[in-house]
Amino acid sequence: MSTSSDSDPAPAASSPGMDATESLVLSRMREFLDSFHLGALQRAAVQRFVQRRVADPANTKCDRVRKWLMACINRRPPMPSETAQVGCPEIIPLLKAQAVWDLSELPGDLESLITPDVVISLREELLRLRRRTGEGGRFQPYRSPSAVGSGPAASDAV
Repeated sequence: MSTSSDSDPAPAASSPGMDATESLVLSRMREFLDSFHLGALQRAAVQRFVQRRVADPANTKCDRVRKWLMACINRRPPMPSETAQVGCPEIIPLLKAQAVWDLSELPGDLESLITPDVVISLREELLRLRRRTGEGGRFQPYRSPSAVGSGPAASDAV
């Protein structure tokens, strides 16, 4: 089976002048990138971003990504901040999640795209979908999952 690491621009794990730690990190980074099934161009872009931004300790904007990436490379699941997150595969440390984002937090060009006309149009489309029946069922709005163990168990206990 061929992996995309054949076209990997990163140095090989057995390059001369490379110590064992560096070799291990590159090998684990290659495994990590393989898990996302990236093409050669995407892989090169990710590696360049990691080398230039994430690996630079002076770049505080990438602290969360750095912690997450190090946990993945070290094969350790990130520690969840909430007990309801235990077992979640992709927890990025200290990532702020909000149900609704304040428009003032959006970049200026995005804020200008959300006009009253767009809001009215989206609302009408959602209401039309909600009223529609047939064609495989009705529109069901997103409902976030409840906490583990709060609902009835499945009949097969799985």
